[in-house]
Amino acid sequence: MRKPFSEIFWQRVDRFPPVACRILARTEGRKPRALTAVEIATRSGLPVDTVHWLSRQTDWSGVTVGDFQTFSKATGMDFADAGQMRRANQYVQKRLLRKVSYLRKSEDWAMYKELLSRWANARSTASG
Repeated sequence: MRKPFSEIFWQRVDRFPPVACRILARTEGRKPRALTAVEIATRSGLPVDTVHWLSRQTDWSGVTVGDFQTFSKATGMDFADAGQMRRANQYVQKRLLRKVSYLRKSEDWAMYKELLSRWANARSTASG
């Protein structure tokens, strides 16, 4: 029997906290690059300070529904879109912690390195 969509949706939300959305936020195309905080702020309508705060969060608690919706969509993480979630899952399973070339090429690599560490620590705490 198939799981109800609501259960699948909330599993996706748990799997991809704001820090993960920020790490996975990138441009489309042959040579993707990481989206900047300003680009995410522009896409979402959120202040840049809010984007920075959300980017460090390892879960969605304390995030308003409106901020959840606009931030996740601005980073390209539409939790209701099965195709986007499939790509995000595949990226995490196959490449993320081993190959993050689009992040390493960013002038903000030090920030991304810290975000990757935060997400990895949160994942290991949640699973253990």
